[in-house]
Amino acid sequence: MIKNNLLKLMRNAGLTEEKLSEETKISRNTIHLMKHNKSNGIDYKTLNTLCKYLNCGVGDILKYEEEK
Repeated sequence: MIKNNLLKLMRNAGLTEEKLSEETKISRNTIHLMKHNKSNGIDYKTLNTLCKYLNCGVGDILKYEEEK
């Protein structure tokens, strides 16, 4: 299962959903779903925007965990 670390990255950067949305123009709903591992898919453009804004790589946002 693929999970993401967006919540952790946001906390480390002191970011709220509102601030991240305003700064990146990514909808708050998309950010909310991502940070709670509820999204069904992530657009490459969204990943690119997050990586650029957070100064990180895709592997810092997404991780693979085997299902138990």
